[in-house]
Amino acid sequence: MFGPQVVQHVVITSNFFAALSFLVVALRLYTRSHIVRLVSVEDYLIVVSLAASIGFLTVEMLQVRYGLGQHIGDVPEEHLVKFFQVGPCPDVANAPTAPGPVLTPAASQCLWATIPVYNLSLIFSKLSIIFQYKHVFAVAIVQRICFFFLIFLGIYGCWAFFGSVFMCVPVQYFWGVGEGHCLNKLAFWFSNASINIATDIAIILLPMPLIKGLQIPKRQKIILMVIFAFGTVVCITSIIRLRSLLSISVSPDTTFAGVDIAMWSNIEINVAIICASAPALKPFVSRIAPKLLGSSGNSGNRSRGTGYAPNSQRGDAFGMNSFNRKATASGTGRNPSGSNDRDIYVQHTFEILDDGDGKTSREGSERNLVRGKDV
Repeated sequence: MFGPQVVQHVVITSNFFAALSFLVVALRLYTRSHIVRLVSVEDYLIVVSLAASIGFLTVEMLQVRYGLGQHIGDVPEEHLVKFFQVGPCPDVANAPTAPGPVLTPAASQCLWATIPVYNLSLIFSKLSIIFQYKHVFAVAIVQRICFFFLIFLGIYGCWAFFGSVFMCVPVQYFWGVGEGHCLNKLAFWFSNASINIATDIAIILLPMPLIKGLQIPKRQKIILMVIFAFGTVVCITSIIRLRSLLSISVSPDTTFAGVDIAMWSNIEINVAIICASAPALKPFVSRIAPKLLGSSGNSGNRSRGTGYAPNSQRGDAFGMNSFNRKATASGTGRNPSGSNDRDIYVQHTFEILDDGDGKTSREGSERNLVRGKDV
């Protein structure tokens, strides 16, 4: 049996990470609504992810109350739920094989309930990040990749959520009551964990080349890359969680085997929320500690029609401007492809000035392209 210190460690750790993610999301919403003054779809998505995380924590604490860390045979009778057994129950240790009443730990039902909300929280935090990318990086290839990610995550999210709800049919067969059948738990959980790790790695790597090309001070660029790279913590947590999955997927003693999986699942979803929200706190940090990020209103943060240029005036989740790769052309009387059409390229210079608190001002206008043909 796990000692009370171990279970207490699970309670403290889980509540700490849940409180930390709640604080980060609260600061994010304050930043978006009061500093940037623009709340977007990614902010709503992260709120859904946080709500699912709170749901996970609630059920996890019920697991602790109902015997998490104890062997099924040692769970007090008041923490057992009575069901009427109509057939053999191979998933419950020492269960009767004849019809009659059977007691099953409430913690096993709580385990079932944690799986859908875990998947829900992870999917919505990933969707929030992808929408941030779509709003920040207007480069065509990134837009296409983001669109693919949204479609994939939508399909995968539905599968992961509903697959975990109806892993066993009927549902109560998950905790060993009645007759039914289940998906292969080991295959289902490990395939989902592998997909989560793979998508985490892809999401981390996607913005790195673009951040490297941004015309912002080097210090800010490094900080941004570190913030995005912090997502590797989610990957590490997911990998550690795999070992716990193996233990619980093959054990009928779910109350005893579920300690590690409960804690690491909680850490994973809350760290994912923190990583998804951290870039959005840049305007907030710039306001309370401007020297930390350095002044962003100097010449090193100005773009003049080349490189990554601001794509729109909407604020984005990172407290920066949206960036788009634009080519420079001159009014030579011939278009870039060399045809005889008379193309007139009017180059307007512009500057984006960041006052350090996430608000920007624009001088001039974006480049306009006027195209005409000889008649």
